[in-house]
Amino acid sequence: MALWRLRMDKFNTFGKLWQWGKPTPAKYVLCNEEEESTAYLFFECSYAYQVWMEIQNQIGFRIIDDMPIYKIRDLVSVIEECTRRASLWRFLWATIETSIWHLWHERNYRWHTHRQRLPRLIGRDTFRDL
Repeated sequence: MALWRLRMDKFNTFGKLWQWGKPTPAKYVLCNEEEESTAYLFFECSYAYQVWMEIQNQIGFRIIDDMPIYKIRDLVSVIEECTRRASLWRFLWATIETSIWHLWHERNYRWHTHRQRLPRLIGRDTFRDL
C-alpha cells in the first residue's frame, strides 16, 4: 500500500497540508532542511538517504548498482526491471514497501513526540520486519 501511495503521491506531506490551510512546520521534521514533499520525504532528504544506505547494508546489496535511491523514477524503474525475476521482485517490493512505511512512521513519530531515532535503527527495524 505504501508503494502505491508513493507512486500516486497520496501521502499527506506538510506541503499538501499547508496548501489545504492546515498548520504545519516550516521545515521537514526528519532533517530540518527543506519543505516536505513526497520525493523529498522518502528520497532526497539527508536523513532518508542515511536510512536507505543502512537498509542496503542490512540486506547485503545495493538496490540500484553503485548509486542510492534518491528519485521516485529510479525506484519505479528498479521495480519494473525486477519483474522479470519473481523472487527478487517480491523481496525488493517488500524491502521498499517496509522502508517507506518506517520512514513515514518516523516522520509522524517526530512530529507528534519531538523525539527522534537514528537512521541505523530505522534500517535495523526495516530489516527485522522483512
